[in-house]
Amino acid sequence: MSQRKDNKSSGRRSSRLAAARWTAAPLGIQLLYYFFAGFYRSTVQSISWSEFERTILARHAADSIEVINNEEAEVYIKKQFADDPYFRKAMHPYGMLSDGPHYSFRLGSVEELQKKLDESEGQLQIGQRARLV
Repeated sequence: MSQRKDNKSSGRRSSRLAAARWTAAPLGIQLLYYFFAGFYRSTVQSISWSEFERTILARHAADSIEVINNEEAEVYIKKQFADDPYFRKAMHPYGMLSDGPHYSFRLGSVEELQKKLDESEGQLQIGQRARLV
């Protein structure tokens, strides 16, 4: 009779454990998703247009600019600048070389961005082959 009680209590424990696992598994998966989704976004540094112009365009360090939803520009830095002290933090988040984007800034409009780029590139005397489009 005591053996029967042990089997019943053991069965209840294992069913509680299984229920706890089924509850914890989706929560764990959701936490992992938020961690890795946040990991990507946290590596992109937000800057202003003037900082972009002064530190990235002036050094000819921008490889490309990608416009997202006509609201935000994401900037990719040339790989040759990976060890530059200014770009090291953005290009080596968590000690690994990142493909990017490395920086982002808010846009007024795509046309305004193009106008500002044309003006800045003209002032900085960037050759036609090196222009960002």
